[in-house]
Amino acid sequence: MTYEVSIELDGIGRTVDPEPLVTFVEGALAADGVEDAAVSLLLAGDEMLFRLNREHRGLDVPTDVLAFPAYAGDVFPIGDDEELPYLGDIAVSVGAVRRQAGVAGLTFDEELRHVVLHALLHLIGYD
Repeated sequence: MTYEVSIELDGIGRTVDPEPLVTFVEGALAADGVEDAAVSLLLAGDEMLFRLNREHRGLDVPTDVLAFPAYAGDVFPIGDDEELPYLGDIAVSVGAVRRQAGVAGLTFDEELRHVVLHALLHLIGYD
């Protein structure tokens, strides 16, 4: 199994260590039987997620996570011999995750894994 998980930190400084999240995403993909895949994560502030939610979903409200699948409908992405199948993008509001963790009595890392898994499941075809 080959995975390529890229993580971009935008406007949040170094408040999140991306390596454990990469390991988590790879493990989730393997657990679901996804053999080869690439996925991109953006960890950003509330304002960025608000803007993305407005631009892409037409909703003028904040959100914690957004999933942008690279495939259409039931068509799962297939890579060629030199390229991994690209599943899509996940955008996460670090501030929203921090607040939700406090309300739920979870650690920040637990809530981060929860919202990332939720979005990842959308990228691999679950509704």
